[in-house]
Amino acid sequence: MRYRSYRWVEELLAQESNNTALSQADLATYWARREHEFAWAAGSMNPAAYPYTVGFEISIPYYDEESGVLHMLMRFPPGRFGCPLHRHFAVTETFVLRGEQVVHRDPDANSWQALLAADPQRREVGHYDHCGGPHELPHLEHGGEHGGLVLLAMRTGAMRTGEGNEQLLFQYFNNDLTLKEPAPHKKLTVSKVVAGTRAQNNQAVPDASEDTLYSLVKTQFGLNTRFGLNTLGHGPT
Repeated sequence: MRYRSYRWVEELLAQESNNTALSQADLATYWARREHEFAWAAGSMNPAAYPYTVGFEISIPYYDEESGVLHMLMRFPPGRFGCPLHRHFAVTETFVLRGEQVVHRDPDANSWQALLAADPQRREVGHYDHCGGPHELPHLEHGGEHGGLVLLAMRTGAMRTGEGNEQLLFQYFNNDLTLKEPAPHKKLTVSKVVAGTRAQNNQAVPDASEDTLYSLVKTQFGLNTRFGLNTLGHGPT
């Protein structure tokens, strides 16, 4: 079965101007209604392996292995169910579409317990952020009281370290915040994430991939150029 098309995205883009941004309330209402349009796969294969609570779902509306681009929707359930310790190695734009994205990051932390004890950054609906690179701090993230829905637009190949990591999307960390060094075949590249997602739910990755969803979200946030401020008042931090 082919993945359902995003024709509703194309139709909506045809109706809206590039300068139209939604309010926080309208944005949350819109995506609470639309997220059922996507097929979802588990974001972690072994959540019980971590001492903190891990649990989220992903859907991939667009990817291009040749150019190193991956757009990923992440859906968090209510509570502290989130991602394993990681940092974004690829250049990453983050759009909070519904609920909250709660990020725990502390330059002085030396354990996951210290990270969770630090005051988190609570990103509400309409928040836009960008990050990425080998100097990013590791962090934990999860949804808020009512969960959360986030779009990540990632682009690899921009970080030239000379260490052969240019195609990485993420890097994972141990519980003491030391960097995990995965085997080459386990490095989280675009092709690895796409293949892993398809293995769990083939419909969570479209057959014909287009970046219309990213264009729609940028329109809703009032972003006319990449890495610009949005009209809801939440810029990069």
